[in-house]
Amino acid sequence: MAKISEVEKFRKLIHRGFYRDALSISNKQLKRKNLTENNYVTYKTNEIKILLYQGKNKKALQETDVLIDRLTKIKAKISHLKIFDLLGEVFLRTGDLERGQHYVEQGEELYKLEFEQSNKHPNCYASLLLQKGSIYNLMEKKKDSIKYLNKSLSLSEELDNDSIRILCINQLGIYYGRLGDLFKSKNYFEDGLSLSEKSEYKFGLLLCKSNLGYIHFVLGNINLAEKLTEECISLFLDSENIPSAATAYINLGNINRAADRFIDSYYYYNKSLQLRKSLKNELYVAESLYHLIILTVENQMETYAKANLEQLSLINDRTKITFIEQYYHLAQGYVKKTVGTIKEKKEAIRNFDIIINQKIIDNELTVFALLNKFDILLEDLSLSKSDEIFPKLADLSKKLTDIANDNNSSSLFAETYILKSRLALIEGNHSYAEELLYEAKSKIKDKNHDKLNKQISLEIELLNKHKIQISDSEKTDTADLDDFIGKMSKRQTFITKESQGELIDYLNDLNHDVNNHLNTIIMFCELMIMDNKINMEFLEKIIKKSKQTSSLFKQGLRYIEAGELLNLENGIDLNLIVEMVRELIVPRKVNFVKTDLPKVNCDREKIKQLFSNLFENAIIHGNPKSLKVESKEAKTHWNIKISNDGAIIPKNLRNKIFDRGFSTRKGNMGLGTSIMLKISESHGWNLTLEDNNLTTFVISIPK
Repeated sequence: MAKISEVEKFRKLIHRGFYRDALSISNKQLKRKNLTENNYVTYKTNEIKILLYQGKNKKALQETDVLIDRLTKIKAKISHLKIFDLLGEVFLRTGDLERGQHYVEQGEELYKLEFEQSNKHPNCYASLLLQKGSIYNLMEKKKDSIKYLNKSLSLSEELDNDSIRILCINQLGIYYGRLGDLFKSKNYFEDGLSLSEKSEYKFGLLLCKSNLGYIHFVLGNINLAEKLTEECISLFLDSENIPSAATAYINLGNINRAADRFIDSYYYYNKSLQLRKSLKNELYVAESLYHLIILTVENQMETYAKANLEQLSLINDRTKITFIEQYYHLAQGYVKKTVGTIKEKKEAIRNFDIIINQKIIDNELTVFALLNKFDILLEDLSLSKSDEIFPKLADLSKKLTDIANDNNSSSLFAETYILKSRLALIEGNHSYAEELLYEAKSKIKDKNHDKLNKQISLEIELLNKHKIQISDSEKTDTADLDDFIGKMSKRQTFITKESQGELIDYLNDLNHDVNNHLNTIIMFCELMIMDNKINMEFLEKIIKKSKQTSSLFKQGLRYIEAGELLNLENGIDLNLIVEMVRELIVPRKVNFVKTDLPKVNCDREKIKQLFSNLFENAIIHGNPKSLKVESKEAKTHWNIKISNDGAIIPKNLRNKIFDRGFSTRKGNMGLGTSIMLKISESHGWNLTLEDNNLTTFVISIPK
């Protein structure tokens, strides 16, 4: 077997994420007096890249200056090409986009002049194209960005260069995610993840996995998003990849904000801010400040929000980077809208219009601007009753609905319906307002969007109070009230003695578990009071216990609601439900097979939850290569089999699988499978676990 050279060994260590070992080799080799010019550039450029991955930007920039000084003394043009490629990445990661653009364009000119005709060093050219596409993406030059990223991807595929190919795929996922094409973005990240696993490219694997977690969050798959993101953070920190860990903390902050866990969300946003400040990258510091401002304004921390807004304003004045300007205008607009005077609220519309009227911008930021402008105009309409406002609201409503449809975004649908219901209420159409609110509730049911759920419940409560205040002489409105009460009465669950006993048993268990968690939280708080100082380790344990307590209540609510049919419909096509759930939850690397499924009478949202739980359990616990859903018709019923080839459920656990409280995970109430069973039984269906070599659940549906 041929001996592996030190350079090759060095490259493989970087590829697999062993940065300390790689740096040890480069430090040793760079001290050699007889080191060739080409090897010097290879070791030095990769050493700087490792420093960037680890977030040691100051040292990376110092070493970069050394390399730039030496550039004039280096004769080989290929070495110049490698250095230009590196400089593009250095200034991309440190936020100096114009300087990064300058160097990659110099590199491109050099390649075309010296190497294009002879087709030499195409790998270096592919990397240059990747840097150029990535920089243009952040500079809002979308057409140029997609052009260079696709060009780099095509070339890296020809060259069979997995590292560049994976980084291109990751950037394309980011590109389409920012445009709002979430399913295309999800597909790119899943492809990148699969290719990274095959090629053992650890850096690419973590990037794609972390970004995939974010996309699942936007799609409403909160549990899966949280699991993927938490896995990535520990791995990023282990490999000292601080910039990526900081981004993952932002994602965890977003997840916890959606779940209405303020303390957790604040902790993760602040953690991200501190890491990014240590990196001295103002672009990413601005993003962390933006998220903290929105969170603190929402939670009446006005002084803190304004202090962070002042920091963001200073960064914006210094840098004039498009992204930072967008963050600043959105944050300033949100502060004015939420805690400002009437005059400031009208000024906030100008902030939001700056974002809305830009032709090519980040889809997530656009949505935030649209929602907030809609909200301000609604308030203005309720005060002025001006006819001029209605067309503006109709235009905003159409834009939001189009974006929600394009992305199949459950949370955006819900937020749009809430605003439209307020408009209907102002117009006096109480029945339509109520329909919109319940439609909003159904869109996010079982999605862990606690914050939105609370908001919808409050809107329904306010609507109810408003309707009760209506005069008896207003017959139409009285009819609306009767209709509302009728609908509410249909939503009550009939509790038998048997189910009441089961509920009491469950509540006793819940009481015991919650008290255990609360006592632990109290203990850590008392210890900090005794020491008269903040203990970060205790705070982290308090947050962990708080999350577990919150999870107990959420699981409990799902368990209690599982047997309640709110909206039984005829002829629901199971094919459509299964395809929708598969698109949201099942990764592309998992081979998914489905036969034709029947149309049945069911509560559509509950059956979506049933299949979501089945698929999510298979993915999280089984890690399968294939998942199959097949239907077999008998005389009196259909059998729907859901099987996967992942980890088998041990025989000694099969009899307990549907028991309430059973779980293989510590700290989990074990309600997932019992919820599936309750949903099935409430429909008159039967759910069983087959005893065979695969994990196979069978749903038996009477005809």
